[in-house]
Amino acid sequence: MGNFNSAVLTAKGNELLTSAIAGRKIIFTRLVTGSGVYTEEEKTRAALEQRTALKQQRQEFTFSSYEKVSQTSVLLTALITNRELTEGYKMMEIGIYGKENGAEEDFLCSISVTTNLEESDTFPAFNGLRESQIIQDYYITISDTAEVTVEMTGAPALADDLEKIKNTLQQEIRVLQEEKVNIVVTDKYIPIAERKEKTFYLIKLGSGPLPTNDTIKISPYFGAKIVERGSKNE
Repeated sequence: MGNFNSAVLTAKGNELLTSAIAGRKIIFTRLVTGSGVYTEEEKTRAALEQRTALKQQRQEFTFSSYEKVSQTSVLLTALITNRELTEGYKMMEIGIYGKENGAEEDFLCSISVTTNLEESDTFPAFNGLRESQIIQDYYITISDTAEVTVEMTGAPALADDLEKIKNTLQQEIRVLQEEKVNIVVTDKYIPIAERKEKTFYLIKLGSGPLPTNDTIKISPYFGAKIVERGSKNE
């Protein structure tokens, strides 16, 4: 990734954060990248604060994750990919768009540009075989009372997030396995004092034999299928 200068909050972005301080909810909607070249004067904070768009936007992405890393800072993460890119470019500028909750149009809230052309990376066009990806983190300063959300619809999941989901599911499966509930089918009454925890008892009434197949008819409208048999002593 190229050498980018510190991000600058635009005038519109500052107005958005002022709205957040006043109690209105704000939404960061997308990350945009471009190949615009900036003069030294255009790279100054005063000049960047007045920008309303990138000089030459090439791509845009929704966010894959969002984290409030401190009381006054949020971390936005997007997966930049060349999957739909037909022409490579020098990545010279990155911007963040946002809006107030309920507003129809978003606008440029923050912008960062590279220090110079030589320290900017070329993002190649997709060659049909191997996809190039960049996990781009972007920090934005907010007020400690701001209510912030992020538009993540349609964004690809990051590998780290998928790994966390997998670990969580595996843990939940282990918990379920450890807390397995047994079902006992019997033709004898089991006194409550002798019944085991986490066990259901189905007591057959009538003179018919106990079922020997894997399906138990409990009522005209309800049945159960045996998926695992335990021993008679369990």
